[in-house]
Amino acid sequence: KENFFDDIACSIIEQQLSYKVAVAIRNRVRVGVMGDANTLLSPIHILKKKQEDLRGMGISWAKARYLIDLSQKTYGGELKLNTIGNLSDEKIVENFTKIKGFFRNLYFWRISAVGAIRSNFFSWGRT
Repeated sequence: KENFFDDIACSIIEQQLSYKVAVAIRNRVRVGVMGDANTLLSPIHILKKKQEDLRGMGISWAKARYLIDLSQKTYGGELKLNTIGNLSDEKIVENFTKIKGFFRNLYFWRISAVGAIRSNFFSWGRT
């Protein structure tokens, strides 16, 4: 089963970074949060960390806030990632723009027919 939470969290971590730097920081965050670079991130584990802890793993203050917001909305049930594949594109955008950091330059997540996830980048007019 896909772990959409990890995919989205990693897209936040990796945004605007070179591939090499993105992988290094993603692995550092996974180790710091999950204890292992190969274990996928989960909202409950991120919520056990303070913003300062995440910042110490190499991500910006803004990205730390975005990860915590994503985790709160996922864990609290506001963002239901397990049903996102059943939503229209408009509903996906509506759901994802509730997450801090997903506004002007939005990674728009769509589920393909085979259940894989891909991101399409487009400009979103909200400020």
